[in-house]
Amino acid sequence: MRQKPQTSSDGELIEPNVHDARLNGILLRGKDVVIELETAEGEPLKLVLIGVQRLVADGFREGNIVLDVAVVTGSSVDVRDVAAAYGVKPEGQQFLSQAIDHVVKGALAVVTLNPSYGCSLVALCERVEVEHTA
Repeated sequence: MRQKPQTSSDGELIEPNVHDARLNGILLRGKDVVIELETAEGEPLKLVLIGVQRLVADGFREGNIVLDVAVVTGSSVDVRDVAAAYGVKPEGQQFLSQAIDHVVKGALAVVTLNPSYGCSLVALCERVEVEHTA
């Protein structure tokens, strides 16, 4: 069963707790992306990004460890995260304003996965769901 993740007021994922989780895989399925994780407690789970518009994942290695994940919509969006999803620098990129507008209006979310070690990820998607696979 899938459910909406719980986030803090700044977008940080608080439930499920993915701090120190292992990032085991990233699966592309059409416009959806499945991020396979194993929590520090050993629970397997999947973050499912629905309706992905842009995705950049860098530094994938053996033994990827998650520091945190954030799901941001609304006016707190950081233009640098949107630019990173497009693989460009934020300065002088006029086309980014449309994507930022979609995030501010809630039509898109910016998902960032920050690593303690290994893979970092940033994506623009319609929504995020959690699937517990145990």
